Amino acid sequence: MILPLRAVLLQVLLTAIAVAIETPILFRGLPLNRRQSMKQAALGNIAVAVVGWLFFFAVQAGLPAGLQEQLISYVFFDRLFLGNNWDPSQVQILLILFCFIAFLANFFLKFYLYQILEEIHQAQRDREPFPKLTKFPRHPSLIRQEELQVTRKNIKENQGKFILYAHATSNSVVLLLLLLRQSQM
Repeated sequence: MILPLRAVLLQVLLTAIAVAIETPILFRGLPLNRRQSMKQAALGNIAVAVVGWLFFFAVQAGLPAGLQEQLISYVFFDRLFLGNNWDPSQVQILLILFCFIAFLANFFLKFYLYQILEEIHQAQRDREPFPKLTKFPRHPSLIRQEELQVTRKNIKENQGKFILYAHATSNSVVLLLLLLRQSQM
């Protein structure tokens, strides 16, 4: 098996950029401290990258010869070799459709990963004798319990929105960087 080293290195760089973009968004929108936000962003992006590469290696072997050739030429050489059988508009439509599906799949993977991690953290907090409150004022006794429950409910309802916002922002920046890279080639 040949490993596309240049593509993997580019993936590592873009993953680091995505983590740097998503971390402050998750920190502002979710009940996480800075360190937890960075861990969440890093874990989500690494999971997406690993699943993406596993999907690539699993699917490319089962593709028709012409499509497999196009996919491998794009990953290894950053170019589509359009022969007589390929219309550029068809290839562009396929790429756009694939990117949209990948964006949604990556978002759902990150969202469910956050849900799983939140359940693990909640189980750990339940075992602690005095649970720590995050992102709330220093003196929780000054806040009525009902207000605290409303705040937790609002955070729970907005989790998907903030994860989507972080994911869309990082993907937009990564897409812009890839377009700039492609225009300089």
